[in-house]
Amino acid sequence: YEPKLLAWQHKMKASIFACDEAAVFSNEKIQVAPGVVTSVVDSDLKCEYGGDSQSALNSWIFIAVWDKLIDDGNYKRHDWVVKVDPDAVFFPDRLGRILAGHGSAAFINNCKFGMHGPIEVFSRAAIDTLATDYEDSWDGKAPSTCVNKLHFGQWGEDMFIDQCLKTALKVGPSPLDERLMCESHCDCPAWYWCNNGTDRVSYHPFKTVSSYENCMANALAAGSSASAGTGSSKSIGATGVSSQVSHSGDDLQVAQTMQSQLSPTPSELSPTRTPKAAHASDIDTALKSGVSTSKVPPPGPRAMT
Repeated sequence: YEPKLLAWQHKMKASIFACDEAAVFSNEKIQVAPGVVTSVVDSDLKCEYGGDSQSALNSWIFIAVWDKLIDDGNYKRHDWVVKVDPDAVFFPDRLGRILAGHGSAAFINNCKFGMHGPIEVFSRAAIDTLATDYEDSWDGKAPSTCVNKLHFGQWGEDMFIDQCLKTALKVGPSPLDERLMCESHCDCPAWYWCNNGTDRVSYHPFKTVSSYENCMANALAAGSSASAGTGSSKSIGATGVSSQVSHSGDDLQVAQTMQSQLSPTPSELSPTRTPKAAHASDIDTALKSGVSTSKVPPPGPRAMT
Protein backbone atom coordinates (compact mmCIF):
# COMPACT_ATOMS: atom_id res chain seq x y z
CA TYR A 1 0.00 0.00 0.00
CA GLU A 2 2.91 2.41 0.61
CA PRO A 3 3.80 3.11 -3.06
CA LYS A 4 0.21 4.18 -3.79
CA LEU A 5 0.17 6.41 -0.72
CA LEU A 6 3.46 8.03 -1.68
CA ALA A 7 2.33 8.58 -5.27
CA TRP A 8 -0.92 10.19 -4.09
CA GLN A 9 0.85 12.36 -1.53
CA HIS A 10 3.30 13.54 -4.18
CA LYS A 11 0.54 14.27 -6.69
CA MET A 12 -1.48 16.27 -4.13
CA LYS A 13 1.59 17.95 -2.59
CA ALA A 14 0.41 16.56 0.74
CA SER A 15 2.20 15.19 3.80
CA ILE A 16 5.97 15.16 3.30
CA PHE A 17 5.59 16.56 -0.21
CA ALA A 18 4.18 19.81 1.17
CA CYS A 19 7.81 20.50 2.04
CA ASP A 20 10.41 22.15 -0.19
CA GLU A 21 12.91 19.28 -0.44
CA ALA A 22 12.21 15.61 -0.95
CA ALA A 23 14.46 12.52 -0.87
CA VAL A 24 13.76 8.80 -0.61
CA PHE A 25 16.04 6.09 0.81
CA SER A 26 15.99 2.43 -0.15
CA ASN A 27 18.24 -0.59 -0.55
CA GLU A 28 17.88 -0.18 -4.31
CA LYS A 29 17.19 2.62 -6.75
CA ILE A 30 13.44 3.07 -7.24
CA GLN A 31 11.30 5.83 -8.73
CA VAL A 32 8.48 6.32 -6.24
CA ALA A 33 7.00 9.40 -7.94
CA PRO A 34 7.91 11.69 -10.85
CA GLY A 35 11.26 13.23 -10.02
CA VAL A 36 11.58 11.28 -6.74
CA VAL A 37 14.21 8.52 -6.92
CA THR A 38 15.54 6.65 -3.91
CA SER A 39 18.97 7.09 -2.38
CA VAL A 40 20.49 3.71 -1.55
CA VAL A 41 21.20 2.66 2.07
CA ASP A 42 23.50 -0.13 3.22
CA SER A 43 20.90 -2.60 4.52
CA ASP A 44 18.77 -5.47 3.25
CA LEU A 45 15.88 -3.79 5.13
CA LYS A 46 14.63 -7.07 6.61
CA CYS A 47 13.84 -7.72 10.27
CA GLU A 48 12.09 -10.09 12.64
CA TYR A 49 9.02 -9.38 14.76
CA GLY A 50 8.99 -9.70 18.54
CA GLY A 51 9.10 -7.86 21.83
CA ASP A 52 6.14 -7.25 24.11
CA SER A 53 3.95 -5.99 21.27
CA GLN A 54 5.19 -8.33 18.52
CA SER A 55 6.24 -5.32 16.48
CA ALA A 56 9.01 -4.97 13.90
CA LEU A 57 12.47 -5.24 15.48
CA ASN A 58 13.82 -2.76 12.96
CA SER A 59 16.45 -0.88 14.96
CA TRP A 60 19.30 -1.96 12.67
CA ILE A 61 17.34 -0.93 9.58
CA PHE A 62 16.98 2.61 10.86
CA ILE A 63 20.55 2.69 12.12
CA ALA A 64 21.44 2.33 8.43
CA VAL A 65 18.89 4.95 7.38
CA TRP A 66 20.13 7.54 9.89
CA ASP A 67 23.69 6.75 8.79
CA LYS A 68 22.77 7.58 5.19
CA LEU A 69 20.90 10.74 6.19
CA ILE A 70 23.89 11.90 8.23
CA ASP A 71 26.31 11.10 5.40
CA ASP A 72 24.19 13.05 2.92
CA GLY A 73 24.39 16.02 5.28
CA ASN A 74 21.28 17.84 4.03
CA TYR A 75 19.81 17.90 7.53
CA LYS A 76 22.43 20.51 8.51
CA ARG A 77 20.54 23.10 6.48
CA HIS A 78 17.50 22.75 8.72
CA ASP A 79 16.59 23.23 12.37
CA TRP A 80 14.42 20.11 12.76
CA VAL A 81 14.47 16.56 11.42
CA VAL A 82 11.21 14.59 11.47
CA LYS A 83 10.56 10.94 10.63
CA VAL A 84 7.03 10.28 9.38
CA ASP A 85 5.43 6.97 8.36
CA PRO A 86 3.63 6.99 4.98
CA ASP A 87 0.32 5.83 6.49
CA ALA A 88 0.31 8.75 8.94
CA VAL A 89 -1.81 11.67 7.74
CA PHE A 90 0.65 14.48 8.36
CA PHE A 91 0.26 18.29 8.38
CA PRO A 92 3.64 20.08 8.24
CA ASP A 93 2.09 23.52 8.83
CA ARG A 94 0.59 22.38 12.14
CA LEU A 95 3.94 20.95 13.16
CA GLY A 96 5.62 24.25 12.41
CA ARG A 97 3.31 26.14 14.76
CA ILE A 98 3.97 23.64 17.55
CA LEU A 99 7.74 23.64 17.07
CA ALA A 100 7.75 27.42 17.46
CA GLY A 101 7.04 26.75 21.13
CA HIS A 102 9.74 24.11 21.54
CA GLY A 103 12.85 26.08 20.62
CA SER A 104 14.90 24.66 23.50
CA ALA A 105 13.88 21.02 22.96
CA ALA A 106 16.42 18.47 21.73
CA PHE A 107 13.66 16.16 20.57
CA ILE A 108 9.97 15.74 21.35
CA ASN A 109 8.14 12.76 22.82
CA ASN A 110 4.79 12.16 21.12
CA CYS A 111 3.12 9.69 23.52
CA LYS A 112 2.75 9.25 27.27
CA PHE A 113 3.85 5.61 26.82
CA GLY A 114 7.11 6.67 25.14
CA MET A 115 8.02 7.74 21.63
CA HIS A 116 6.00 6.03 18.90
CA GLY A 117 7.26 5.61 15.36
CA PRO A 118 4.58 7.22 13.12
CA ILE A 119 6.16 10.62 13.72
CA GLU A 120 9.47 11.41 15.44
CA VAL A 121 10.75 14.98 15.84
CA PHE A 122 14.43 15.83 16.45
CA SER A 123 16.41 19.06 16.55
CA ARG A 124 19.44 19.47 14.31
CA ALA A 125 21.59 19.54 17.45
CA ALA A 126 20.28 16.10 18.47
CA ILE A 127 21.18 14.66 15.07
CA ASP A 128 24.60 16.34 15.28
CA THR A 129 25.20 14.48 18.56
CA LEU A 130 24.04 11.25 16.96
CA ALA A 131 26.38 11.89 14.03
CA THR A 132 29.34 12.27 16.40
CA ASP A 133 28.51 8.89 17.94
CA TYR A 134 28.51 7.36 14.45
CA GLU A 135 31.97 8.85 13.89
CA ASP A 136 33.20 7.20 17.09
CA SER A 137 32.37 3.70 15.85
CA TRP A 138 35.07 1.62 14.20
CA ASP A 139 33.41 1.67 10.76
CA GLY A 140 31.24 4.79 11.07
CA LYS A 141 28.08 2.83 10.33
CA ALA A 142 26.42 2.77 13.78
CA PRO A 143 26.24 5.02 16.86
CA SER A 144 29.00 3.53 19.00
CA THR A 145 27.81 4.47 22.51
CA CYS A 146 24.20 3.54 21.81
CA VAL A 147 24.99 0.17 20.26
CA ASN A 148 27.43 -0.79 23.02
CA LYS A 149 25.44 0.42 26.03
CA LEU A 150 21.86 -0.48 25.08
CA HIS A 151 20.32 -3.96 25.00
CA PHE A 152 18.01 -3.29 22.06
CA GLY A 153 17.58 -6.71 20.47
CA GLN A 154 13.84 -6.73 21.24
CA TRP A 155 13.24 -3.04 20.48
CA GLY A 156 11.72 -1.26 17.53
CA GLU A 157 13.47 1.70 15.96
CA ASP A 158 11.37 4.24 17.87
CA MET A 159 12.41 2.93 21.28
CA PHE A 160 16.01 2.60 20.12
CA ILE A 161 16.40 6.19 18.93
CA ASP A 162 14.57 7.48 22.02
CA GLN A 163 16.84 5.59 24.42
CA CYS A 164 19.94 6.19 22.30
CA LEU A 165 19.54 9.94 22.59
CA LYS A 166 18.04 10.19 26.07
CA THR A 167 19.86 7.45 28.01
CA ALA A 168 23.10 6.71 26.16
CA LEU A 169 23.97 10.15 24.77
CA LYS A 170 22.23 12.24 27.48
CA VAL A 171 20.52 14.46 24.91
CA GLY A 172 17.68 16.60 26.23
CA PRO A 173 15.26 18.01 27.08
CA SER A 174 12.62 15.86 25.37
CA PRO A 175 9.21 17.27 26.39
CA LEU A 176 5.97 15.39 25.85
CA ASP A 177 3.61 16.98 23.33
CA GLU A 178 0.67 14.74 22.47
CA ARG A 179 -0.48 17.12 19.74
CA LEU A 180 2.10 15.49 17.48
CA MET A 181 0.12 12.29 16.99
CA CYS A 182 -3.28 10.65 17.38
CA GLU A 183 -3.38 6.85 17.17
CA SER A 184 -5.15 4.05 19.03
CA HIS A 185 -1.92 2.75 20.57
CA CYS A 186 -1.58 6.02 22.45
CA ASP A 187 -5.10 6.31 23.88
CA CYS A 188 -6.43 8.64 21.18
CA PRO A 189 -9.79 7.12 20.15
CA ALA A 190 -10.51 9.98 17.73
CA TRP A 191 -7.76 8.76 15.38
CA TYR A 192 -10.27 7.09 13.06
CA TRP A 193 -12.38 10.24 12.62
CA CYS A 194 -9.41 12.62 12.35
CA ASN A 195 -11.22 15.41 14.19
CA ASN A 196 -9.23 15.52 17.43
CA GLY A 197 -8.59 19.25 17.58
CA THR A 198 -7.33 21.74 15.01
CA ASP A 199 -3.66 21.44 15.95
CA ARG A 200 -3.15 17.66 15.76
CA VAL A 201 -0.10 17.13 13.55
CA SER A 202 -0.73 13.52 12.47
CA TYR A 203 -3.29 10.72 12.51
CA HIS A 204 -2.28 7.07 12.18
CA PRO A 205 -2.78 4.58 10.52
CA PHE A 206 -4.50 4.94 7.12
CA LYS A 207 -3.28 2.36 4.64
CA THR A 208 -5.44 3.09 1.58
CA VAL A 209 -5.58 6.23 -0.52
CA SER A 210 -9.34 6.61 0.04
CA SER A 211 -9.11 6.35 3.83
CA TYR A 212 -6.07 8.65 3.87
CA GLU A 213 -7.93 11.23 1.76
CA ASN A 214 -11.04 11.02 3.95
CA CYS A 215 -8.96 11.54 7.09
CA MET A 216 -7.25 14.58 5.60
CA ALA A 217 -10.60 16.06 4.53
CA ASN A 218 -12.09 15.55 8.01
CA ALA A 219 -9.07 17.11 9.70
CA LEU A 220 -9.06 20.11 7.36
CA ALA A 221 -12.81 20.58 7.76
CA ALA A 222 -12.43 20.67 11.55
CA GLY A 223 -9.57 23.14 11.26
CA SER A 224 -11.50 25.37 8.87
CA SER A 225 -14.56 25.43 11.13
CA ALA A 226 -12.51 26.39 14.16
CA SER A 227 -10.65 29.16 12.32
CA ALA A 228 -13.77 30.83 10.87
CA GLY A 229 -13.94 34.41 12.05
CA THR A 230 -10.67 34.28 13.96
CA GLY A 231 -8.43 35.73 11.28
CA SER A 232 -5.21 34.16 10.02
CA SER A 233 -2.85 32.38 12.37
CA LYS A 234 0.93 32.28 12.19
CA SER A 235 2.67 29.23 10.77
CA ILE A 236 6.12 27.95 9.86
CA GLY A 237 6.69 26.03 6.68
CA ALA A 238 8.41 22.66 6.58
CA THR A 239 11.32 22.46 4.18
CA GLY A 240 12.62 18.94 3.68
CA VAL A 241 11.66 15.31 3.39
CA SER A 242 13.21 11.89 2.99
CA SER A 243 11.82 8.37 3.15
CA GLN A 244 12.99 4.78 3.38
CA VAL A 245 11.57 2.11 1.10
CA SER A 246 12.25 -1.54 1.92
CA HIS A 247 11.65 -4.75 0.01
CA SER A 248 10.80 -8.01 1.78
CA GLY A 249 9.58 -10.68 -0.61
CA ASP A 250 6.63 -9.19 -2.50
CA ASP A 251 5.99 -6.53 0.14
CA LEU A 252 7.09 -2.93 -0.14
CA GLN A 253 7.46 -1.17 3.20
CA VAL A 254 8.06 2.54 3.51
CA ALA A 255 9.05 4.86 6.33
CA GLN A 256 9.62 8.54 5.80
CA THR A 257 11.89 11.23 7.19
CA MET A 258 11.06 14.91 6.95
CA GLN A 259 13.31 17.88 7.67
CA SER A 260 11.73 21.20 8.59
CA GLN A 261 13.22 24.66 8.99
CA LEU A 262 11.95 27.22 11.48
CA SER A 263 12.14 30.93 10.88
CA PRO A 264 14.17 32.48 13.72
CA THR A 265 11.70 35.15 14.82
CA PRO A 266 7.89 35.36 15.11
CA SER A 267 7.87 38.35 12.74
CA GLU A 268 9.09 36.10 9.94
CA LEU A 269 6.22 33.63 10.22
CA SER A 270 3.73 33.48 7.36
CA PRO A 271 -0.09 33.27 7.68
CA THR A 272 -1.60 29.82 7.27
CA ARG A 273 -3.71 29.25 4.20
CA THR A 274 -7.03 27.70 5.20
CA PRO A 275 -9.89 26.50 3.00
CA LYS A 276 -12.50 29.17 2.32
CA ALA A 277 -15.26 26.85 3.56
CA ALA A 278 -15.52 24.27 6.32
CA HIS A 279 -17.45 21.72 4.30
CA ALA A 280 -15.79 18.41 3.48
CA SER A 281 -17.16 18.59 -0.07
CA ASP A 282 -15.18 21.79 -0.70
CA ILE A 283 -12.02 20.23 0.72
CA ASP A 284 -12.55 17.08 -1.33
CA THR A 285 -12.85 19.22 -4.46
CA ALA A 286 -9.63 21.00 -3.56
CA LEU A 287 -7.81 17.73 -2.99
CA LYS A 288 -9.02 16.22 -6.28
CA SER A 289 -8.08 19.35 -8.22
CA GLY A 290 -4.49 19.07 -7.02
CA VAL A 291 -4.61 21.90 -4.50
CA SER A 292 -3.07 21.11 -1.11
CA THR A 293 -5.21 23.08 1.34
CA SER A 294 -2.73 22.35 4.12
CA LYS A 295 0.25 23.87 2.31
CA VAL A 296 1.71 27.05 3.76
CA PRO A 297 3.58 29.81 1.92
CA PRO A 298 7.24 28.96 1.27
CA PRO A 299 9.79 29.96 3.92
CA GLY A 300 12.15 32.91 3.60
CA PRO A 301 15.58 33.11 1.99
CA ARG A 302 16.90 30.05 3.88
CA ALA A 303 14.42 27.78 2.14
CA MET A 304 15.81 25.33 -0.39
CA THR A 305 14.73 25.23 -4.02
